[in-house]
Amino acid sequence: FVLLADATFFGSLLFGYAYLWTAAPGWPPPRLMAGSLIEPALGLIGAGLAVAGARSAGKQLARDGEGHSGLAGAGLALLFGTLLATALLRAPAPTAHAYHAVIAVMIGYALFHVGIALLIQIFVHRRGRAGYLSARRSAEQRIACLWTDYAAASGIVVLLATHLPGLIA
Repeated sequence: FVLLADATFFGSLLFGYAYLWTAAPGWPPPRLMAGSLIEPALGLIGAGLAVAGARSAGKQLARDGEGHSGLAGAGLALLFGTLLATALLRAPAPTAHAYHAVIAVMIGYALFHVGIALLIQIFVHRRGRAGYLSARRSAEQRIACLWTDYAAASGIVVLLATHLPGLIA
């Protein structure tokens, strides 16, 4: 239920972003964030690797009793690095305009959730290496897969929502 509440909050954040974009005076802001195709592409690669790695580890655990692939962690690390680079290199100062503040909150939200998913994947990987995972004890792997899916999806949505307006304008 935690991820359902998180998804509701994230949907509200995206709704606020879209509402300000369409209804607030002074929008679009005088300076949009400089968009790029590189960060969304790298984020998409990282998210794809994370989701594929988490799902393959779950299938391997159900089949062999061993499921601790590091691919999901590597994909999440790439997505985290891409979001961090966007925050540090491209995002404008959040105090200049409400648009910039919303961008900062969305990137922070995605960084937080991708970071949690990465920590969960590291935990599950270490538990698997220590022999604590099996086909009968697979709840941790399933939870890690769920968090990885959510973090990958929210990270991609944030990268697209922050980069596309600058590319279109």
